[in-house]
Amino acid sequence: GDLSENFEYHAAKNEQGMMEARINELEAIIKNHVLIEKQAARGVVAMGNTVRFAEDGADEETYRIVGPAEADPKAGRVSYESALGKALI
Repeated sequence: GDLSENFEYHAAKNEQGMMEARINELEAIIKNHVLIEKQAARGVVAMGNTVRFAEDGADEETYRIVGPAEADPKAGRVSYESALGKALI
């Protein structure tokens, strides 16, 4: 009966705290976002561009250059701050 000794209650409060922290993080990203409208000229690599390349003897790879919060290499998005992003830019 006492909530202070209820494991499920404490687990739910902990999860709520983590979710509220994630909401705050996402709100900060939205508040501080920068919209990129202009595409770079062909052959120029910049934030927001999609890049295709192939190393010697390897299959072609395609990545979109994005900000750190959007990066997901498995989904084809690399941060301009990553080693690959820096090499491409």
